[in-house]
Amino acid sequence: MRNQRVVEKNAGDQRNGVLWREVDDECGVPLVLENTAEAVNVGGPIDTEGMSTPFPPGTEQHHLLDDVVSRLSATEQRIRELEARKLSLLAEARGLADAERARMPADSRSSEMVHRAVAMEVGVALGLADRSAEQLIERASRICTDFPEAHDAMAAGRIGLAHACAVADAR
Repeated sequence: MRNQRVVEKNAGDQRNGVLWREVDDECGVPLVLENTAEAVNVGGPIDTEGMSTPFPPGTEQHHLLDDVVSRLSATEQRIRELEARKLSLLAEARGLADAERARMPADSRSSEMVHRAVAMEVGVALGLADRSAEQLIERASRICTDFPEAHDAMAAGRIGLAHACAVADAR
């Protein structure tokens, strides 16, 4: 137990017949209880001498992993931006459907078909069933209209679609 000091506070404390003591390492790890019968390092420095470390800093493998993670992060941010753009377009399609429906007589059976026609067009474009497209359009419209901050965060790449949907579904 290198780099640790034992604080004999409440020395002799018995729990389940085992003597316990508190351990505080010099690195500032909070006091924790340690079983003295079976001394185990529970948060202090670990002696890694003789152990290999995956992707050690400064190695080619470390730089390769760093590059992959960096490109992955940039790709994820771009996907989030594109998902926000997709939501905007779906909400725009909903707006067009609403405007077309408002143009038709209220008692017209044709007015009911406007949203279904838009959903069908969107479904074909996205390879979705029209009912799935309807749900997607509704969700996009809700996020863009009722939760513009979530949509803006998506557009900036700070949150993803699942996060924006969770925000919308929570209310």
